[in-house]
Amino acid sequence: MAEAFAILRTKKLKTPGNVAGSASHIERSRPTHNARPGVANEWLAGGPGMYAQAKQIWDSVPKMRSDAVRGIEVLLTASPEAFQDGLDVDAWKAQSMAWLRKQFKGAQIVGACLHLDESTPHIQAIIVPTDLKPDGTLQLNCKKYLGGAAKLSAMQTSYASAVAGLGLKRGVQGSKA
Repeated sequence: MAEAFAILRTKKLKTPGNVAGSASHIERSRPTHNARPGVANEWLAGGPGMYAQAKQIWDSVPKMRSDAVRGIEVLLTASPEAFQDGLDVDAWKAQSMAWLRKQFKGAQIVGACLHLDESTPHIQAIIVPTDLKPDGTLQLNCKKYLGGAAKLSAMQTSYASAVAGLGLKRGVQGSKA
């Protein structure tokens, strides 16, 4: 079996338009050139209408900074070789979603979809980074979840640990890959 890595990527979605664009790609409501037609994808959380769900959350935030990060796109996958070598997709899916829910506890996962219509299976999710202020009011707080290089590196390690039992390992710490 070839060396197989756990892969995690995050992207800040800074505008409503960014969230809408990401949602339309994940929901396949716009053409996706590398997706195979007729292959069904699987919703693991939420479902179509992610932008509308995100907008409802934004509307419930009493005071939002103009430069607030509106959403976080998360991609979870593994090296293509892992899937080719028979990675247990159901176990990987369950462990990845358990990690996602734990990692973003307090935030709103508006949708997570397992894409099987591309060459390598992957989960794409949109998360609205909500948090409660000390007075109990809702705010957007991306820094709580993605705050800085050390936190992002720890997140990579945490995800790799969550799926290590499936034979996946963390990439080289500090690499640009």
